[in-house]
Amino acid sequence: SVAFWGAQLEQGSYATSYIPTLSTAVTKLPDSLGSKDITTVGISTNFSMFFDIPDVAIGSSDFVLWVDNAWIIYGNTFIIGTTSGPVYPTGITPGKFCVTYDGTNAVLYVNGTKYGPYTADANWANATNLNFGGQNKLGIKQILISPSVFTDAQAIELTTL
Repeated sequence: SVAFWGAQLEQGSYATSYIPTLSTAVTKLPDSLGSKDITTVGISTNFSMFFDIPDVAIGSSDFVLWVDNAWIIYGNTFIIGTTSGPVYPTGITPGKFCVTYDGTNAVLYVNGTKYGPYTADANWANATNLNFGGQNKLGIKQILISPSVFTDAQAIELTTL
């Protein structure tokens, strides 16, 4: 005999965390991510990070994602720390984001468009924490973190909608 307990049907194409419903329907609260040490997954001086954030329902003053002070998504603004000061790429919309850092240069890819390269400031080399904010309003669909730098072609393909 086989017994199943806690089965959950998913409407989307990926699994979410378990939602205990007991006898009535329950709305799932967002998972709390907080801050994660990226050095535990082999991130040091070279890395690529991909985020699929299809619906950023946040206010203009909410922090969403940031890696120490190297780069920040703040409201609907992306801020990249460079040796010339902060850079604010324009035309950023919710969707698929990829950030690469090769030890010298940082490149941002958003929905198939490349921004940069930018000469990264010292915060990039010293980055250790991936931080999540937005007061639980951030709908992250997927995160990929790699200790290698994606090529332009790889990052563009990954972020193309």
